[in-house]
Amino acid sequence: ANSDQLNSDADDFGDVCDNCPNITNIDQADSDADGVGNVCDACPDVFNPVVVDSDGDGTPDPCDNCPAIANVNQNDFDGDGVGDVCDGCPTDPGKVLPGVCGCGTSDRDGDGDGVPDCTVFNPPAGDDDGDGVPNNADGCPFDPNKTLPGQCGCNLPDVDSDGDGVADCVDNCPTLANPDQADADGDGLGDACDPEPGTPGTPTPGPTPMPPGGMMCPFFGGVSAMPFTLLGIMMMRRRRKAVRR
Repeated sequence: ANSDQLNSDADDFGDVCDNCPNITNIDQADSDADGVGNVCDACPDVFNPVVVDSDGDGTPDPCDNCPAIANVNQNDFDGDGVGDVCDGCPTDPGKVLPGVCGCGTSDRDGDGDGVPDCTVFNPPAGDDDGDGVPNNADGCPFDPNKTLPGQCGCNLPDVDSDGDGVADCVDNCPTLANPDQADADGDGLGDACDPEPGTPGTPTPGPTPMPPGGMMCPFFGGVSAMPFTLLGIMMMRRRRKAVRR
């Protein structure tokens, strides 16, 4: 009965039998069959005859992607049905919480042992040099005195005799401090220790070598002239004796 014949939206259906009395909807479409016409139903595909909107954002709880936190825009970046403001992994469509493996990585447990596949079991590492640092964290696992190679490398101490900040093993002048390691002539010997820092590899001048045969015995073609000189003297003496006779 509708004795007053009230029809607020003038759509040919009186208010008492109109599923959306304030908005014209001649077809009276109601997809979820909840008695509320689609044009008036905030959740036209979800049965919700009684409208409940817990967070007051204008979207009823049944179709609100974050019913406990107001999100008028209903943004859902990863399309997983959970609004971004409620999603612990808003860019991962497979997760809404990081879980054990974190966002972007599945917490799948392929062998069913209760441990996600992303968790790799690493047994305790050994400590071969006994320095208290496990091999997998020791830069020098076989050198008990070093955990990092340093300047000289493992198994060689970084002794710095001259205290210039450069270890002896790489110091071009290990006995005299020369932090700049200057080596003007590039001969590997630092200027601070090099007697001739501007001349690479120059030998110390020595005495002029004597020619073969001595200074009084010139030579020709590498052969000493001494035998020829003695022979000439002997021949001159013989001639003098012959003339006297």
